[in-house]
Amino acid sequence: MGSGEAFEEACQRCLGHLGWIDEAWVCSTGCTYCPDCKDELGGVCGNCSEMLRRRERRTKPIGR
Repeated sequence: MGSGEAFEEACQRCLGHLGWIDEAWVCSTGCTYCPDCKDELGGVCGNCSEMLRRRERRTKPIGR
């Protein structure tokens, strides 16, 4: 995920908050999940059926 891309702040499944340093999982279209929901989905996106990969963590918020 490039530094200019949108950075989702909530899990698409449970709506739990995902901060910029929190572990999160994404598919190539940007669907975002927390670790618990990723595990429950078996590592596959619930929207497009693509494999989820770990989202890069930020060292600081973008644009702040």
